Amino acid sequence: YPENGMGEKGIVSLAQLAMDEAKRSGGGYVACSPDQTKSPSGQVIIVGDIRDAIERDELVLHYQPKVSMTDGRVIGAEALARWDHPSEVLIYPDNFAPLVERTGLINNLTLTVLDAALTQARIWREAGKPISVAVNLSPCSMHDSRLPVRISERLRHHNLSADSLVLEITETEIMIDAHKAMEVVTSLTELGVGIAIDDFGTGNSSLAYLRRLPASEFKIDRSFVLNMHKYEDDKSIVRSVIDLANNMGMKVVAEGVECEEIYGLLRGMNCYCAQGYYISRTIQSEKFQSWLDDPSWGDD
Repeated sequence: YPENGMGEKGIVSLAQLAMDEAKRSGGGYVACSPDQTKSPSGQVIIVGDIRDAIERDELVLHYQPKVSMTDGRVIGAEALARWDHPSEVLIYPDNFAPLVERTGLINNLTLTVLDAALTQARIWREAGKPISVAVNLSPCSMHDSRLPVRISERLRHHNLSADSLVLEITETEIMIDAHKAMEVVTSLTELGVGIAIDDFGTGNSSLAYLRRLPASEFKIDRSFVLNMHKYEDDKSIVRSVIDLANNMGMKVVAEGVECEEIYGLLRGMNCYCAQGYYISRTIQSEKFQSWLDDPSWGDD
């Protein structure tokens, strides 16, 4: 370190993994490498497990709907990857995404998720539900200059217009390599793909830079939204972000909308779209179509 290219968090994560494994096995010491991580149950996962999972279609997508705050229509859904591990409960991305990013599998994972999400978007469209699908991008994806070409090819393959897809990137991801991010985001925007700045308000990006970035929407981080009905500071932050975005001609999606009171406050602030448990928890892909056919929501 730092010659191995890993950041401080990666080093600490591996040290924790080595310590836990040494305790479990009763050994004096254990060596862990960047191609290992741990599942929620404590099982050590190696990069080959994830490579096999991609090949065996063990990665599944769940969807959380987004609704218009103007008329309550479902206008989109965020695709959230889960690993349907044969010997585990569903494994969430926090438990395997860092390993994927460390070991160079991230492009394979990104394309797998994109294909699955676009397939689902096409199914919805053919069923008369033309809603967009949002996919999260990792920091590594923002360095892939071929990403716009790959996405364009997949949109053509699925016979979908570019506005069927929204790509979500965090402020932190953007600032890792701001120049490269600008190039990739500009190319994606020229395709007509939507770009959302995720977890807005938690990163270190400057407003001057964000103003130049050709994004189409902000997603207010749920940490500000969850208690905005209780704390004036949170409410003021949310109102300021919405006003800023509206003045910049951008849409605002509020995450973490978990009760009617929050929904009402956001609507009064002219927020564009809401996402959270008040609307729906995440839904398995095979059940999402049924939910779309009867999108009853609004129960706290």
